[in-house]
Amino acid sequence: MKITDLKNINGLIKIIGTVSEDEISLSTNSKMPNDENLFVALKGDRFDAYNFIEDAISNKARAFVVTNEEGREEKLKSLYERDNELIFFLVNDSLKFLQEAAKFRIQEWKNKDGIVFGLTGSNGKTTTKEILFSLAKSFLNDAVVCTQGNLNNHIGVPLTIFSLKDEHKFAIIEMGTNHFGEIEALCEIAQPDFGYITNIGHAHTEFLENLDGVLKEKSALYRWVLKNGVKFYLNCEDAKLATLAQDDKVVLVNKEVVHPFESDIIKESYNQWNIQASAFILENIFSVSLAHELKSVRLPKNKRAQWIDVDKTKIYLDAYNANPTSMNLAIREFAKNVPSDKKVLFVLGDMNELGSETQKHHEDISNVLNSVNAKHAFFIGQYSQYYKNTFKGEAEIYKNLDDLCTKWLSVLNSYDYIFLKASRSLQLERLIDITM
Repeated sequence: MKITDLKNINGLIKIIGTVSEDEISLSTNSKMPNDENLFVALKGDRFDAYNFIEDAISNKARAFVVTNEEGREEKLKSLYERDNELIFFLVNDSLKFLQEAAKFRIQEWKNKDGIVFGLTGSNGKTTTKEILFSLAKSFLNDAVVCTQGNLNNHIGVPLTIFSLKDEHKFAIIEMGTNHFGEIEALCEIAQPDFGYITNIGHAHTEFLENLDGVLKEKSALYRWVLKNGVKFYLNCEDAKLATLAQDDKVVLVNKEVVHPFESDIIKESYNQWNIQASAFILENIFSVSLAHELKSVRLPKNKRAQWIDVDKTKIYLDAYNANPTSMNLAIREFAKNVPSDKKVLFVLGDMNELGSETQKHHEDISNVLNSVNAKHAFFIGQYSQYYKNTFKGEAEIYKNLDDLCTKWLSVLNSYDYIFLKASRSLQLERLIDITM
């Protein structure tokens, strides 16, 4: 997509400067870290990137998208008079303009035979994205691209789209949500040809209400693909997803159709399933065989389901996020892989965005600990007392991570196995940093 194409995007008010034919290289960071040429000045509740336009200019940005507000046109004209190689696009709303531009770009890219795969789910979507990417690279090489990190929201999806090059042929786009309507909006931007939902669990129920609400929101991807796309891959191993109506465009994914898979390295059954499902989906889309590639798949080292050896202690780190469904699964899978004669510590932190059910969900997780015969636990955060209410073993409470950090090294030497899991806000991986 060229800078001149921005003339065709809805929401444009005025152009100040002469539009160039340069290909767009876009950033929302005024530091322009990769020598991008277009700076989109977004505005949030706590920031306004318009204030950093001159920083972007000094970092060699040449084109700018700016929300129109009083006095800004005159300021931009003065900047143009100072340097007439600059181009300013004055728009109604810079975020909406970015999203509309992303829709233009994705359609342009798809017209050159690009394929968009949309991915969402309550748990495991980022891990599944990385598995899909790894397997796809085995036969597509550098023609595949995926969402970087966790850029899966209304800003991140457009940024992923603008990372696409014409030589890319397959884009794996992760979609996140915590409010009704967000998945549908992301589908409108990304226009997926294929889709898959990893599962339906108790995540973001403060806003999505309950499991039925989560299903309603997540299945917007399913509805989009059935109406506009090619195929939707339905995870029939998930009870909620299995209730979705079948259709000519729906391909059933269950244990009968995937390759058998066992691994001594990837121990969790849910991650083994993520690998099996990913391989089946890619085989179906591209008519390839990936049976031999399964054994070489490794999970990304991204604070999710990582086993880390520190001296004589084995640590299970799953500190990127947590909700009742993922916490339940992770505890049970961890317990299956720990010898019964070893001393084990469970370190659990807050699970956020659970609304009126917050106390109940934390107490339920402690009952999961009881069911696996957990003897020792540390509970961290504002909801730590809820965990302790129903836990039958020995427990210590820490209102914040800093309090635990001061004694962590002595704790580490007292246990054979340690389980670490909490929502992102607690950053439990700091405990690992102390040991390294």
